[in-house]
Amino acid sequence: MRFIVMFLSLAFSACVLGAPVPFEIHVLDRGATPRTLYEYAPVAGTKESITVRVEHDQKIAMGAIEREMILPLTVARADLVVDGAPLASGVGASVTLEEMSVEARDGVPEGLLPLIEQALENYQPVSGRYEASASGRVNSFTLDASTTVAGGLFDGAAQVSGALQSMMIQLPEVPIGEGAEWTVTSQIPQAQYTITQVTTYTLWKVDAHRLAVRVAINQSIPSNTPVSDVSGGWEGEVIEFYGQGGGTIAVALNQVSPLLSDLSIASRIVIEAEADGEKARSAMASTTKVKMEGRLVK
Repeated sequence: MRFIVMFLSLAFSACVLGAPVPFEIHVLDRGATPRTLYEYAPVAGTKESITVRVEHDQKIAMGAIEREMILPLTVARADLVVDGAPLASGVGASVTLEEMSVEARDGVPEGLLPLIEQALENYQPVSGRYEASASGRVNSFTLDASTTVAGGLFDGAAQVSGALQSMMIQLPEVPIGEGAEWTVTSQIPQAQYTITQVTTYTLWKVDAHRLAVRVAINQSIPSNTPVSDVSGGWEGEVIEFYGQGGGTIAVALNQVSPLLSDLSIASRIVIEAEADGEKARSAMASTTKVKMEGRLVK
């Protein structure tokens, strides 16, 4: 049981759609002509309403012991207000995570839903800043809802924050047309290691200032990456990790949030750890689905 507890605390954060930090973009195909340099251009002072829905399932195995957990559906609503004057670097906006709730799903353990609902009773709106380049590269994001829920019981708050941070598509800074394909290589920092994420975008539909893209996501961690917990008295390494997923995103370049983003990822992580001379290998498989919808309200 000791190893299961330590594994839960370490591995859970790795198996989600996180908040990537872009550091490299590569255009594989500029697509058909005509080609256009696409940039975000939200109107100053406009307000957007954003709804985020998160589903998360996980299964843990250690030897003959297996645990499966289906979490309630997380539903969050945020308001975004574009700055009154454009930033020299691109887009600036204030973001407020106004509401957060959970809904029942088939397979959720009895008693878990009311427990999380109780933890959310005193939830207070959280405000922050979002700044990005006109091509969608995030320069700054300060909103963090994960600290507002007591005891760390509700990880859905961190997942919502991550989804909001990565709500814009990072567009190529060269003209592209339908059929264009590009990759964004990012890093998702975790407590003891960093996940490398390669996101492949394919522009499959253009309608004036509206774009639709197909998305493929691949995540990795180098084998033998060391992990440990000094207070828990154990150390070990990541033996195996992969994350694969994708979906579709539709955007309007006159707003920051997507019209509709529907993404999912399936992940698996295997960790071998040792404590007091005892070794154990644990594996966790996880599926996360994040759906985000944004609309202009004025």
